Amino acid sequence: MPSKPTKQAAGITLPQFKLTKMTLIGETPLIVHRFAEKAKKQILSKQQGKNPKKKEFREPEKEYEAAKYKLSDGSDGFPALCIKQAVVDSARFFDDLPMTFLRGVIFIVPDDLDTGLMKLDYSHEEMVEDTIRLSGGGTSDLRYRPYYYDWKIKAQVKYDAGLITLDQLGALFVRAGMSQGLGEWRPERNGQNGIFNIEEVVGKKS
Repeated sequence: MPSKPTKQAAGITLPQFKLTKMTLIGETPLIVHRFAEKAKKQILSKQQGKNPKKKEFREPEKEYEAAKYKLSDGSDGFPALCIKQAVVDSARFFDDLPMTFLRGVIFIVPDDLDTGLMKLDYSHEEMVEDTIRLSGGGTSDLRYRPYYYDWKIKAQVKYDAGLITLDQLGALFVRAGMSQGLGEWRPERNGQNGIFNIEEVVGKKS
């Protein structure tokens, strides 16, 4: 005979998973900067105490291309996980809404499972040279990164309808778009890039 559930566990029920489609519409340029393998190797060599190689000549075009996120088919994309993180971080603007709660009830379904990326649509993009200040010594450096204009991401979101409503989910995305943003120099990082709004919310059962 199976044991009875404890009082604490009696309220446990199956999740009510549903899918919704939300179209993120960029209101300011989206700046992306994928951490290149070359930079990772340089950091690793420094941490291992290896002598750095002679300073190499900068190749802006190559750095610019390396900063892009690419889906398996070669098209430009953006990490689904970063979109989820923006929504989760927006919880701080609402009372009694823990970020740990949101992490467990929403999931952004990547367009490309191999890369974890969403397809990025845009009217045009360009290489921009930005001057950035490095952490620590305050030294300045140059970065060559893609700026995407009039961008759009059609996101498929899986959520637990037993714990959060579609209206609440939409409100979180709108808040995330204005207060968190996506990419470099976004509102969360004292910038004004990567701001977005929601064009549509279409719910359906999973």
